Amino acid sequence: MSLATSGRSWCFLAAILVPAGVLIGLAARILYQDRELGAKRATDQRAAAVGQLGRELTARLENLKLHEVKRLMSARSSAGAGIANDPKVIFTVRL
Repeated sequence: MSLATSGRSWCFLAAILVPAGVLIGLAARILYQDRELGAKRATDQRAAAVGQLGRELTARLENLKLHEVKRLMSARSSAGAGIANDPKVIFTVRL
């Protein structure tokens, strides 16, 4: 009888421990993938932020360039090219 009871207890333990081990392994794998995905998402967000910053700076510089060209065109038509009044314009070169 003890042999039969021992065999049943081993089957019972195997029926409980094997699925529990599989679940623990799957949970660990999901956590690892979640960390990887979080790192990739952070990298992608940084790259997107840098791209957005580059686009904004380019737009601001183009806007500044447009205003300076307009100012120079109006200054030439009236009394000649004047000194830039905008403190954002540091260096100017006459072409």
